[in-house]
Amino acid sequence: MKRILSALTLLSVFSAFLPVSDVHAADDTVVDRLEVTAPATASIGEPVDLTVKALSKSGDVVKGYTGIIFVIVENDNKATVPYSEGYTFVAGDAGKKTFSKGLSFTKEGTFKVVVSDFDKAKIEGYAKVKVSAGGTAPVAGSELVTITSPDDNSTMGNSSFSVVGTTKKNSRVQLFVNGVKALETQSDDKGTFVFDIKKADQVKNVLSASVLDGSNKVIGTSANVNVTVGSEGPQFNSIKLTSKDVTPGTKIGITVDATPGLKTVTVSAAEAVVTLKEDTIPGTYKGEMIAPAKTGSVPVDVSLKNELGKQTLKAAADTLNITVPKMAYKNLKAQNTDGKASFTFEVENEPANLDKFQFAYTPTGGAETKVLSSEKSKIKNLMNNQYSWFVPGLAPAKYSFVISGVDASGIAIPDTSSEAVIVEIVLASPGKCTIGNVGGLKVKTETDISVLSWDSIPVAVRYNVYKKNAAGEFVFIESVSSNSYTIHIATGEVKYEDFAIKAVCSDLTESANLSPSTSVQTGPGKIFLLMSIALVAGFAIFRRKYVR
Repeated sequence: MKRILSALTLLSVFSAFLPVSDVHAADDTVVDRLEVTAPATASIGEPVDLTVKALSKSGDVVKGYTGIIFVIVENDNKATVPYSEGYTFVAGDAGKKTFSKGLSFTKEGTFKVVVSDFDKAKIEGYAKVKVSAGGTAPVAGSELVTITSPDDNSTMGNSSFSVVGTTKKNSRVQLFVNGVKALETQSDDKGTFVFDIKKADQVKNVLSASVLDGSNKVIGTSANVNVTVGSEGPQFNSIKLTSKDVTPGTKIGITVDATPGLKTVTVSAAEAVVTLKEDTIPGTYKGEMIAPAKTGSVPVDVSLKNELGKQTLKAAADTLNITVPKMAYKNLKAQNTDGKASFTFEVENEPANLDKFQFAYTPTGGAETKVLSSEKSKIKNLMNNQYSWFVPGLAPAKYSFVISGVDASGIAIPDTSSEAVIVEIVLASPGKCTIGNVGGLKVKTETDISVLSWDSIPVAVRYNVYKKNAAGEFVFIESVSSNSYTIHIATGEVKYEDFAIKAVCSDLTESANLSPSTSVQTGPGKIFLLMSIALVAGFAIFRRKYVR
């Protein structure tokens, strides 16, 4: 560690004489500094979170950052820091990494936690933490570390197997085989560590694990685990999966053929673990697994154990190819209003980071223009789960529209683009407002109400509700401001009546045609009172609109 710090110091001095144009470029994909976040206060020995963000000069997170960072605590060289040998950002970090409970201090005072980029010393950041004497520094041998697999006095079917255990989070862990240090790793954010022994040289083996603090001192050692490597363990024959190309959350059927009468047969893939049960056919073990959230090529391991405690591990017995389904658009509709292109659509497999929609449009022979919608929650109709948006101010022409998703930072989300949608804008006569016809009528009936709803039209200021009378004609009954209408059902005989809707433009012009009608349960009694009130209101509106 001292050599690394010395190298960092020399690199920092040397870098002071180098041009820094790449660091201070205006490009938001170039890292300018590191933002370091830690609690303002902590106690001695208390593990706390440490968050590091790679920021551009404008303060945006640089999601493509893949630099190597080192963490040091000034004036407390025995402090525990995450990844004391350096941490390399990966694509999955998206420019931000939180080291859960990865930082702790050994003495009282105010300390500066400095995080630096190994290759570019000027890219750094720090946080100050005031440490009180409320806690105690870890005492050698006091930290709990446990080997959870394999079990003590177990027999492995072959010389290659994994050693799994738990200890404090984000800490260096060493594995000892027969008293000799064999492997070293780091526990994850949950405190889990895994060692893969490629080949055990002896038949009888004693395993133990030790956890180290930030100054590389052993602060805990596990109990010994005795493992015998031999051919006496259970025999694995084969594994069958009902599907190998899946998405996260998919149910997968599993069949394992192995030695009959085993005590346990366990199958694991990443964080997904399932225990199989022996079928009516001896030696056939079956069960189901839910595909894990991890994507890519995920190995499927099989662990067998018999009544004598002898164990066989078949690593990578099979492989799952896990992919996230692409976002898809359903019921995508576009219509021309006066200088506006209005859209309604539904979305399947919506990404968790979807925040807005981007409408990219190109007129025939023209240049592309991009427009962002409001936040998705503001343009979604909760009655039918449809999104509605429009692009105003379009000159008469044919336009090709492509809709895609963007995150909260305005960055396009891959694999979220729709197919091209052609919209032809034709302007109405000057001064006249035009509006499209209403569609998508739906009705939901409950105990005492029927709720009629329809697709929202962004430029509509109101909607007029029509009901078919005894003569078979649709008559106006009420005007509403939202794209739904509630009808109270009276008790008595069940009754159904036909309703239709027209949209109203800003100058009170209605859409050219009634929407397709739908039959709604109304019942007797209350509807007549509703009609009377509505007809009076409708007559008043009619007089105000047409009698001047």
